[in-house]
Amino acid sequence: MIQRKEFLVSTLALGYLQSRELEESFCGDCPWNEYCEGYFNEITGMADPPHEECPADFDLTSDDCRMKSQFTAVVEALEEADRLAGIKREVRIVL
Repeated sequence: MIQRKEFLVSTLALGYLQSRELEESFCGDCPWNEYCEGYFNEITGMADPPHEECPADFDLTSDDCRMKSQFTAVVEALEEADRLAGIKREVRIVL
């Protein structure tokens, strides 16, 4: 059974967690993020563009994400920062 942990963060922290920059910092250099060359079949005209594949489908909250523990540490740090700053924490995150 997978044990879940609940966090409360501000909407400001949620914006940071959902930012493209944060996703790129985790997923961009992830060793499990696999680049797949595209191909073009000249006979059928079928094409498959280059793309990246991830065991967690680029979802940092997925149990399949190999970077989830690092992401959880960021969520914990943001929760603590919101608490220290006295910012209202109204967004629940379950990891």
